[in-house]
Amino acid sequence: MTEKSYPPVGHYPQAFRAKGHAWISGQIAADADGNLINRSMTEQAHQICKNTGEILQAAGSSLEQTVKVNVLVTEFSKLTE
Repeated sequence: MTEKSYPPVGHYPQAFRAKGHAWISGQIAADADGNLINRSMTEQAHQICKNTGEILQAAGSSLEQTVKVNVLVTEFSKLTE
């Protein structure tokens, strides 16, 4: 766990390691202090990637070693921003 990323909302860890892999919980566009990023989709995605990188680093991994990412888009109108 790292304090450089917003902690999970529920009772689960930011990440866990199993069989040499790091598994990360879902991320939202919030900074480490819990301030939501309500600007463009690009800025929100940037914050999520930053959070993910911090969590991976704390788990002993990195974005460069990432194999798969799932993205949930809830407002398709923001894709054109």
